[in-house]
Amino acid sequence: MIEILQPYYQYFKAVHIVFVISWMAGLFYILSLFIYHTEASEKEEPERGILQKQFVKMEATLWKIIATPAMIISVLAGAGMLALNSGLLQMDWMWVKLA
Repeated sequence: MIEILQPYYQYFKAVHIVFVISWMAGLFYILSLFIYHTEASEKEEPERGILQKQFVKMEATLWKIIATPAMIISVLAGAGMLALNSGLLQMDWMWVKLA
């Protein structure tokens, strides 16, 4: 079964790279949203309430629609690459990466 997927190894690698980058971008962006959310709490009402509701919505959307799916897909693509090329597990850097 695994031999059938061997020609698609480069596709697994490309998907893995794209979604790891997306995952990391989501993590960096959620930090800036948290900062903006905290700064919004220093504003006067009604601006504070409006901004906080908007930031809660943006944070949830980013986490549920971008960061979490990107994490899942990157882990699955990475597992697929390991299944197709188990020789990677012989390399020390792979164990550091997985740790």
